[in-house]
Amino acid sequence: NDYHRHYRLTFIVAMAVQSPQLVQSPACVDPDVLASWVGENDIVARSIPVIQLSRLFEEPESAENRKAVVAEVAKACEEWGFFQVLNHGLSLDLMERVFSVATEFFSLPIEEKVKARPAPGTTPVATGFVHDDRTYGVLDPKEHFLVFAEGRTSAEVVHRYSQYNVWPEKPQRVRPIVEEFIEEVEKTSIYIMGLISESLGLPSDFVHDYYKEKTNALAIFCYPPSPEFAEGSASHKDGNVLTILAQNHVPGLQVMKDDKWITVTPIKGALVVNIGDMLQIWSNGKYKSVTHRVVNHKNATRYSYAFFCTPGAQTYMSPMPQFTTYIGKAPKYCTFQYEEYLMHRFANKKNMSKDMKEIGIYMYEIEAPTS
Repeated sequence: NDYHRHYRLTFIVAMAVQSPQLVQSPACVDPDVLASWVGENDIVARSIPVIQLSRLFEEPESAENRKAVVAEVAKACEEWGFFQVLNHGLSLDLMERVFSVATEFFSLPIEEKVKARPAPGTTPVATGFVHDDRTYGVLDPKEHFLVFAEGRTSAEVVHRYSQYNVWPEKPQRVRPIVEEFIEEVEKTSIYIMGLISESLGLPSDFVHDYYKEKTNALAIFCYPPSPEFAEGSASHKDGNVLTILAQNHVPGLQVMKDDKWITVTPIKGALVVNIGDMLQIWSNGKYKSVTHRVVNHKNATRYSYAFFCTPGAQTYMSPMPQFTTYIGKAPKYCTFQYEEYLMHRFANKKNMSKDMKEIGIYMYEIEAPTS
């Protein structure tokens, strides 16, 4: 469609102006850091799929190249629910500026960072600087900064969570850099979502346009070193549509595959993409949200940031007819309002104990009739 043609042209022009090297290196992590990481944490040495998108921007445009990339995306979504993309069109310079300002912000004294917090009881969700997240009643060994961004296509959003955003006073460049990144990564997310849409046999703009209201958000994470084993982000599934993440050279993100934790090896300039619960709902289980976690490194600080593609709170969720009635299959999930799911998850995380199960879309599953 017109949007995807425009994104392709923008990427080609940017490549011509910046003349960057196409990213080919399999990893950017220090080999010694990775070796000690694998040994100390008994991580299985496998990798999630890595998909090269530069083929989509070659001249002349090739239908065969696109077909091949879409097939790789389909395979990655079905088998892993996670994959990395290279040469995705998002400015590498901008990505590095986000890492730079994140390092600067999280290095400030705690007294300065907490100024970027809303007053207690004034927001339904934690925005701004957060350092007191708890899982199972235990303080998570990480800090993060979160802002909402409804998106350019969400002019009619009823409840704008971005009204609760709080920005740091220092460094002053946090807000302009983060806002610039949000604007650009939203474009990238639409393009990648288009590839996923095509991999489901749908038009490229179908999934993105399927939900009119967006409550997108950007979170920047800092995982300090921990001499003892520690989960900075405990095992969970993402409750959104799609997550697009950038990570620095320090490993820590792990994906559950065949009952084993697989480390997502950092690749310079790559974006990590993973399926969220709502895409699992829409595809009626064809693509599945996957359990993952972040483990703190023993002696290195990990930085990452994630753009969450999320429906508006008032959106009603149910399997698409393309995966149910149109093909004669029963829906696996009942209809529910997204805000209800969000509030259940937030409350669950605050109150969760070791004996409790993470709130997930299983609570909306429809039991198959017995014969």
